Amino acid sequence: MPLVPAAVIFDLLYAKGSNPPDAALGYTACQAANKGPVAEGNVGAGAGATIGKFYGEPMKGGQGTASIHIPGGPVVAALAIVNPLGDVWNHGHIVVGALRPDGEFVNQTRVMLEGVPSPLFSEMNTTIAVVATTAQLTKAEASRVATLAQDGMARAISPIHSQWDGDTIFCLATGSDTEYYKGDAAITVIGTAAAVVLEKAIIRGALAAQSRMVSNCT
Repeated sequence: MPLVPAAVIFDLLYAKGSNPPDAALGYTACQAANKGPVAEGNVGAGAGATIGKFYGEPMKGGQGTASIHIPGGPVVAALAIVNPLGDVWNHGHIVVGALRPDGEFVNQTRVMLEGVPSPLFSEMNTTIAVVATTAQLTKAEASRVATLAQDGMARAISPIHSQWDGDTIFCLATGSDTEYYKGDAAITVIGTAAAVVLEKAIIRGALAAQSRMVSNCT
């Protein structure tokens, strides 16, 4: 049975009166698709994204992209909509996340492990991503690449995959690179690259938000 996979984020609580997306907006988005540079920040699905919603006040998230060309091999790219319960990390430091009243980061992972009960009921979170490659992949191989790409999400976000997150990764393969070697070695290389670019895309999407605070969401 043919299926059309899809996923959405839901942060209308922070949308400040904006109209919910509908079929007309989806149709308009499809018509606007092009081969030009992909905008980052609070655009498209990243317009209402927020980050850090278990302890403290959340910050705005957004849409981010990244890519790599494996020497002698295919291009591997990622696009992420960053809307997690957890904080976004880069090289061991929180770059976007839940804030204390003094404006400093809470570090939700540390506070959680200290056994502090959350004052919030957070259920509307998810980070959605697509990883794409010019390599030729079977359906099973694409599924494996998506699984390997989860490592990049885990490196960029903590806590991750919580009971209140609906994290989803899709994998696309154009098959235009027909010369690249195939098999388990290729899948491992492509999947590892997918994790690297997904981590970068998540960090870029978080940092590209056009304003810091969710009070500025429109």
